[in-house]
Amino acid sequence: MFLRSENDHFSIQNAKEYFRCSMKLAETVRENPPVNESKFFLKGYIDAHNNIGMLEIDLDNLDEAQKILTKGLQICADEEVEEDYDGRSRLHHNLGNVYMELRMWDEARKHIEEDIKICKRIGHCQGEAKGYINFGELHYRVQKYEEALCCYRKALDLAKSMEDEDALATQIKQNIETVKEAIKVMGDLKKEEQNLKKLTREMTSGKGTARERKCLLQQNASLDCLIEKSRMILAWLKLLEFAKRKKRVASALCDKEKLGDSFLAIGESYQKIRKFNRSIKWYMKSWETYKSIGNLEGQALAKINIGNVLDSDGDWTGALDAFEESYRISIEANLPSIQLSALENMHYSHMIRFDNVEEARSRSPNVATQKGKLFRSSSIGEVVIASDFAASGSKCDIDVNGNLLHKHNAADLELLAGDRYDWCIIFKIDKQLILVEASSCMDGDKLSIESIKVELACLYYLRLPIERRSEGLLPIIRQIKSSGRVEEFLETIETLKDCLGKVSLEASIHGWGITIN
Repeated sequence: MFLRSENDHFSIQNAKEYFRCSMKLAETVRENPPVNESKFFLKGYIDAHNNIGMLEIDLDNLDEAQKILTKGLQICADEEVEEDYDGRSRLHHNLGNVYMELRMWDEARKHIEEDIKICKRIGHCQGEAKGYINFGELHYRVQKYEEALCCYRKALDLAKSMEDEDALATQIKQNIETVKEAIKVMGDLKKEEQNLKKLTREMTSGKGTARERKCLLQQNASLDCLIEKSRMILAWLKLLEFAKRKKRVASALCDKEKLGDSFLAIGESYQKIRKFNRSIKWYMKSWETYKSIGNLEGQALAKINIGNVLDSDGDWTGALDAFEESYRISIEANLPSIQLSALENMHYSHMIRFDNVEEARSRSPNVATQKGKLFRSSSIGEVVIASDFAASGSKCDIDVNGNLLHKHNAADLELLAGDRYDWCIIFKIDKQLILVEASSCMDGDKLSIESIKVELACLYYLRLPIERRSEGLLPIIRQIKSSGRVEEFLETIETLKDCLGKVSLEASIHGWGITIN
């Protein structure tokens, strides 16, 4: 789940504290165990390492998670715990996930295979199925699609062999469809590569002629297509190759905006392959280039991406500064989608990184919906990583084209392939932006204006400082305007398609008069 509310935040903090207490207690008892019960407390001690490791994964502290989970396995070895202990399989399972995120493919493979072997030996079908799901994810990330399909089919066979695992089977089927779609995109990418080769040959013959600029523009368009398709299938090394070629073409065109775009794509590539110093270098180049031509949108995008890299690299203060700068620029340029993303990242930093609930509340963009999901991914879909622990913290990324992405640190059995952002309506109240999920305010196939007013009042109230909320009053919203026109009737969702994901509706507060009991 996405950590938006204070309750979620406190739950994570409490869980972390309880797990650490259980670890200390288990360690104390292990050293002085009751007669014949040493094995029980030893396993509790090992499980505590697994639980804390999973929490660190969910908070995107991958290096810390790797240390804790590895220590758990070392305890198993030192204490000569049986090879087929299910706690070992869980440690291997989660270490496989950690190394996958760190792009240490050989280490990830070793731990995933060990997880599968243990589950198979002890007859734990669900664990074995989840192991194959992770193995499929590993192959998917390195574009080995046939191997990924093979793993998912094995997982599906196991899921079908168990009772009450329909949800697991359904998610595996969705992953299979995602891989099949990726195969199609890879085919399109290879065709476009051939087109680029053709354009490159034409450029050779057209150099120095009137056709030269046209050839360069055609190459740039082809490279943009290749960059997007590489991004869709997570082929980051391919994206890096095409982004560097785009840089050369943009330089030949003397087009600073295209050059800034190429720098941004290069930075993204290095970020995804976790070469953070290089990523920062190229993101800074993109920011400087956009600044030189007065492109505020490019500057805001670059700053958010710089913040995300700094956060991943452990520089949380620097990350927060970058998010705040992006927010300032997006306000100046009136860029609502980037403004929302910057706010979300500022909220994440204060809530998760600095444990500062009051500051987080003041930065909350109030984009939470009843289902807790908002932003879309620019990829075809995200293949599930089967995890034994569901909670996760998230922050927002923005791709080169300005699309809002969710950074998922861990996923439970859910494949995010829908474009849910398009079904949210952005309202402006004073200077604040609030998102309302359209489906929560439907009356049949039409939108209920009164339901929207109630939803807006509640969401606005939740943004208030705690001292204001303690007064127990909700704002009264009487008017909703669209392009200056007061809306007083129901509209179908189709007629508001142009408003979805855009700030085109305004609401105004007319007093405070509803008491909360």
